[in-house]
Amino acid sequence: ALAPFDLHSNISARAANLILAENKETTVFYNGGSFFEAAPMPQNTTILARYKDLPNQPAAIIKIKFGSGTAILSGVHFDYDQSLLDPTDIYLKPIIKILKMHEIERQQLLYSLFTQLGLSI
Repeated sequence: ALAPFDLHSNISARAANLILAENKETTVFYNGGSFFEAAPMPQNTTILARYKDLPNQPAAIIKIKFGSGTAILSGVHFDYDQSLLDPTDIYLKPIIKILKMHEIERQQLLYSLFTQLGLSI
């Protein structure tokens, strides 16, 4: 979605700006992820986040109901805590500070996603 993936380096790492429900925004770690086409989404699918900076703002995180279960699919790494990224990596160094500024929002997103999966924290 944002950059081609390279298995051997973090060259595709980015700070991905997302639009969440109720026009909230956050920025999370991205490394070679995808987006989800809006060509029509199945009825059991909910878009939870969109890429703010891509044309037509495609879906970055979706929720799908399947049978009696629920799955969340993501093109971004909302699960990555910036403090665990290597600050000496030339590709990660410029985005760590950006991610750090949005850490609270990332944690709120993570909590919201866990809640939507029926998990208690």
